[in-house]
Amino acid sequence: MQLSNDYFAQAVIVTKGIAEREVVRARLQKALETQFASLNTRIYPLELGPPVGWPLQYRVSGQTAQGTRDAAFLVAQTIGQNPNTRLINFDWNEPMKSLHLQVEQDRVRQLGVSSKSLAEALNAVTSGMVITQVRDAIYLTDLTARAAE
Repeated sequence: MQLSNDYFAQAVIVTKGIAEREVVRARLQKALETQFASLNTRIYPLELGPPVGWPLQYRVSGQTAQGTRDAAFLVAQTIGQNPNTRLINFDWNEPMKSLHLQVEQDRVRQLGVSSKSLAEALNAVTSGMVITQVRDAIYLTDLTARAAE
């Protein structure tokens, strides 16, 4: 079971037998590689026993974010040299964008704006804000407003 993330999807497909499963697996693998090449995808049978996730997993730690990222790339490059290894995946890789503001509190107060409302407005612009919900069959789906890039 995976945690709820906007960037993650999971599906379970049940077939009538092993031969049928392999046919479906091959078709899905081809479709994912050709039509969704930019996505990180993986097809695997359900795991029985303790969950293992990816067959090989390494945790890289360091003093700085960039140093840790560089070390993780080095580990991935070393592992990738083995011809039996494919689909190297990072679960922490992209540097996050950050926004630093200096607010002149006196001017903000003169405009009648509180620090809280300013923070909420900035959060809505950068991260989005749920403005309503839309019913989809029996589910309620949040409708989120976000600023354009």
